[in-house]
Amino acid sequence: MGYSSRPQHQAEIQWLDEIDSTNAQAARDIAAGYLVRRWLLTHRQTAGRGRQNRAWASAQGNFMGSYVWPIGPDLAAVQGLSLSIGLAVRDAILRFYSGMQAVTCKWPNDIFIGMGKAAGILIETHSVADGTFWGVVGIGVNLVPTQAPDGNKTGYLLAETETPVSAQDFFHALAPAVEGAIDAWPGHNKAAFAELWAETAFGLGGDIELKDGRTGVFEGIDLSGHAVVSLPDGAKEAVQAGDLRFVSLGESS
Repeated sequence: MGYSSRPQHQAEIQWLDEIDSTNAQAARDIAAGYLVRRWLLTHRQTAGRGRQNRAWASAQGNFMGSYVWPIGPDLAAVQGLSLSIGLAVRDAILRFYSGMQAVTCKWPNDIFIGMGKAAGILIETHSVADGTFWGVVGIGVNLVPTQAPDGNKTGYLLAETETPVSAQDFFHALAPAVEGAIDAWPGHNKAAFAELWAETAFGLGGDIELKDGRTGVFEGIDLSGHAVVSLPDGAKEAVQAGDLRFVSLGESS
């Protein structure tokens, strides 16, 4: 089970037939002054994206949506939040698929089924006129066969369940888990969370390569959510997103 609780707020829900990106639309709405806690969902995205503006495959039948919520005046409140949301997405997947050991959280913000990426998370923040911030967490989950834009292997839920899961059904499982994780964050013991997250981690104890070419072993996360890497000389180093790759995948994190 992931680190989440029951949501404390009722969120508005809006489904769209097609949009460029639910995160992009949420950003436009916030800029226009539409400040409402809500889910913005779509059946098709024409310009889905992930971290560092990477394209995100948005095949018809997959889950694509964004949750919009008020952060408050302190952006530090969302540090590491994507890790907790990753556990919530994993929980939702496991509502339909019993292969718990095969569903893992790949640092910093992906969910894998086996060796294929099955879900991605993108958190963006926006300032508003009163000096506070609103957050948008975009979530994409492969429910049907999907070709990754970069050619890497993808995972998808239908391959494991052999029973179709609709985007609507998946949303009903996902929404309370994600809302609960956000409402509870960061009110927990950080060391306990790091240990809990590591129990679900992709590639724990596996070889990694750092951006500067050094190699090491992935040991989990620290209290700030950074990846912890053991180096050949015995030293341990905290690494930020984008600075390592898992050798077993041959791709950047």
